[in-house]
Amino acid sequence: MITQIYGIKGMQETLDCIEAGADYVGFVAGSGNFDFGITPLDELEEIFQAVGDTAVKVAIVGIASDTYEEIFDTMSVLSADIFHLTGKLETNAEFYEKFKGLYPGKKLMQAVAVVDDSAVEKAQEVEKYCDLIILDSVANDKEIGAAGITHDWNVSRKIVETVSVPVILAGGLGVDNVADAIKTVSPFGVDSLTRTNKNFDKTLGKDIEAVRKFCEIAHSFR
Repeated sequence: MITQIYGIKGMQETLDCIEAGADYVGFVAGSGNFDFGITPLDELEEIFQAVGDTAVKVAIVGIASDTYEEIFDTMSVLSADIFHLTGKLETNAEFYEKFKGLYPGKKLMQAVAVVDDSAVEKAQEVEKYCDLIILDSVANDKEIGAAGITHDWNVSRKIVETVSVPVILAGGLGVDNVADAIKTVSPFGVDSLTRTNKNFDKTLGKDIEAVRKFCEIAHSFR
């Protein structure tokens, strides 16, 4: 069971999260407006260079992009291991073919919103054009992710059982519920953003002890 930690702020916090057990470290790359902050590309690449191969480096791209070319421009300056696609644009056959041609050693992770059973069909549609799927929640009809709430794990379990790519479960996961989530869904990995932040606050950064405990619980399922 791998652990993915999002909402990290800066170099030292990244290194602290890795020391605490994070297998994947995730950031929102580029420019735009996002509640949990965007890391400028030059700063993010410095962090990625420092991380090296001590953790898998994940970058959300396209959250504020209007064209696929904007997404490729962002990818071109980052040494991420996984590019996480979310926002208005999602992967398709043409995009994925070009991605693999440009970045043959990289992986693409597509976000799927779990609102109802329609998420199963959506996951089956996009699995052909990505290497991983991340299942996340939606709050108040806003963008997928950073909602701080769980969704119907039974739907997520159906997706895990019916797609052929690895699935990371996200959406309101923390120390108090990650074990139950894993038992119910049996995903490839689990993701935490809000519930490993200090007091679940959007601006205060990570609670490293919460990250450590989250990772310890998830890793006990290996």
